[in-house]
Amino acid sequence: MLQRDRLIAAATFAITGLAVLWFAAVDSCWWLEDCPDCSRSLDVYQVRVCGFPIHEELQVWGLVKPDRTHFTPSDCDHPQLHRWMKHRYVGMLICCCPCINGIVRLGDGDPPARQLPPHEVRE
Repeated sequence: MLQRDRLIAAATFAITGLAVLWFAAVDSCWWLEDCPDCSRSLDVYQVRVCGFPIHEELQVWGLVKPDRTHFTPSDCDHPQLHRWMKHRYVGMLICCCPCINGIVRLGDGDPPARQLPPHEVRE
């Protein structure tokens, strides 16, 4: 009976420790970049472990040149480039500060630039 209680206590401690480690080390972020100079907008979704991104998805909005096939957050060097975090999920589950809800880019009208065929992309 005593050994069973120790096993239950050890398992409870291990599960609690892993949960605390997960929520302390893993998060996901949704960043928004807007540049009024080149009319480029970028959504960046990152999964990070200990602050280092291990997965990143980019969604480009706005005017894009047809010869561009790959975009990175550093493509725009304009001084008025504005980057801000919309959501941050601790442990990829709990939305914590900042958790800015609301509609973003409702007036853009066009689908994302990377989904347009090359002959329809505006310059």
